[in-house]
Amino acid sequence: MAEHIYIDESGSLADPRDTIVTLVAIKTSSPRPLRWIIKRVKRGVQRKKSKRGTPSELKFYTTTDNIRAAVLEALAQEAVDIFVLNVHKGSQMIPHTPVNYGILLCELLRMCGAEYEHIVELSVDMPFNVLQQRMQLTALVQDALNLDVELGYVDSIKNPYVQLADFVAGAARAKRMGRDLLLYQFIQPRIVGDQLVRWKTLRREWMKDDQR
Repeated sequence: MAEHIYIDESGSLADPRDTIVTLVAIKTSSPRPLRWIIKRVKRGVQRKKSKRGTPSELKFYTTTDNIRAAVLEALAQEAVDIFVLNVHKGSQMIPHTPVNYGILLCELLRMCGAEYEHIVELSVDMPFNVLQQRMQLTALVQDALNLDVELGYVDSIKNPYVQLADFVAGAARAKRMGRDLLLYQFIQPRIVGDQLVRWKTLRREWMKDDQR
């Protein structure tokens, strides 16, 4: 069965204030219904908009809990599998490089079983603006997991599928940080894996694999 995977993250490796970085993958063989979730929620918000108006684009950290809940609840009604990777790095400032980000991405894709699936689409929120860095990341992931699919680098605000992963990542990280458990409960039935790992452990394992 052809699978589609959409990935986004919450938190930053390079920011010492982000003790946990969360990557999320939404995997589905039926992506079409997902395309309209954000539009439906936005349409409903516009009908009930306040004096402040409605945000032109919806993202987890720039909207209300009611909108977050509506998006996540709608997503949970669809045929999707959700995978969550939480990386505990403490207050370290880890350089945002294709190798470091690639370690997180490869671990998440391994959780998804991407090595053994027929992946026809793999879209990631744009992690690098420089073409050479994107090419390096693509090569790293393809080589590490023996994938044929090209990585699609998109803007989560403009891509309705990765935009959903943004909402899931925000909710999953909030839960892991102990800030909000309710939003996570909307998507919990669709979560196949939710893993917490230390950055040092993860990096050591992947670098060891790379040297074999």
